[in-house]
Amino acid sequence: MRELAAGMAVALALAGGWSLVGTYQFLHSSDPILALLVGLLATPLAPIAKDISSALATAVNTMQLVKK
Repeated sequence: MRELAAGMAVALALAGGWSLVGTYQFLHSSDPILALLVGLLATPLAPIAKDISSALATAVNTMQLVKK
């Protein structure tokens, strides 16, 4: 699943870079390399963000129970 997530993140980063710049300019610059790096960096950040949001939701629920 992580390989699929990494592939999707890279594909979305490349598509986003291409849509912002245009085909010819995108292919003849360093933008594809930058988009590839952004896609690869986005993959490990997603589970961390999910863990943080889950921990925050748990903390809020616990505080609401303690407050009652």
